[in-house]
Amino acid sequence: MQPDTLVVYYPDDRPFSSFVELDRQRQQAEQKAERLAAELRELGIDPDSL
Repeated sequence: MQPDTLVVYYPDDRPFSSFVELDRQRQQAEQKAERLAAELRELGIDPDSL
């Protein structure tokens, strides 16, 4: 940790995620959703109609 970095913690001492970590998690979730939608399409199911 750098001296000019602020880290905020939950009451149970877990650190909050940084914006960079949150963005990475968002990108991973979007990629997973795209993969699952593609699998559904391969099975003949339209994920947009669910």
